[in-house]
Formats: sequence, structure tokens, C-alpha cells
Amino acid sequence: MNNQENSNYSEIFIKIEKLAFFDKNSMVDLTGDNKELMLELLKVYLCDTPSQIQHIENYLQKKQFENVSIKAHTLKGASAMVGAMQLKECAILLEKAADNEKMDDIVALFDYFKNKFSSYREYLLKTEVSASDLENFTYT
Repeated sequence: MNNQENSNYSEIFIKIEKLAFFDKNSMVDLTGDNKELMLELLKVYLCDTPSQIQHIENYLQKKQFENVSIKAHTLKGASAMVGAMQLKECAILLEKAADNEKMDDIVALFDYFKNKFSSYREYLLKTEVSASDLENFTYT
């Protein structure tokens, strides 16, 4: 990756960082302040996203860009539902990069998404969802 590409990614990531990390108000609006529903959405997101990430990794290895785009689209909506605005924006850009089959962009955005998701998960486990909430939670 050349310096110009690094610069482009830096600018993109700076724009993403300006968005809300966790916009709880959007969840309140979406759920009508139903705490039980908010917790359920967060649990589903935290349990399902790692498998979505794994699918994307598999699709990237096979250069199945259409499938990467579909999974990024799924992550975009799921991230929006749980107020993860930085993750939502990253998923939007990841979907576009996959649609255009831009492997360097896909890899950079996907790495960023994975790191940001890890931070988001840690934050939620400290503030919104207990680890015990997730232990016995199954999502199918």
C-alpha cells in the first residue's frame, strides 16, 4: 500500500471516528425505550456478529465479493439497530468496496471493522450487557 492509499484510509477513518461510538438514543427511539428489547438486540448483535465476521473472512479468501457485500449489508443494518454508528458507517463503506471488488479497500475496512467491533463489544460488556447475559444466550 502506498502513502496515498494510507492517506485516503486515514481520512476515511477520521470521518468514521467522528460518529457516535454508541448512540443509545437511537436504540431508545427504535425500541420505544423498551429495555428488555434493547438488551435482546444487543445480545443478538454480540453473539451473531462474530459469525458474520468469520463468513466475510471465508468469502475474502475465495474472493467472493458478492457474498462479502451481502454480509457487509447485514452488518450495516444490525449495527444501526444497536446504535453502533461507527460500525454502521464502516459496513456501508465495506459493502461499497466489495461491490466494486476493491480488495485493498475491503481488507483495510474489514480490519478496521473487526478492531472497532472488539472495542464495541468490550464497551457493551462493561456498560450495557453482562457476561452472564451472554453465557446462556442462544441465537438461531
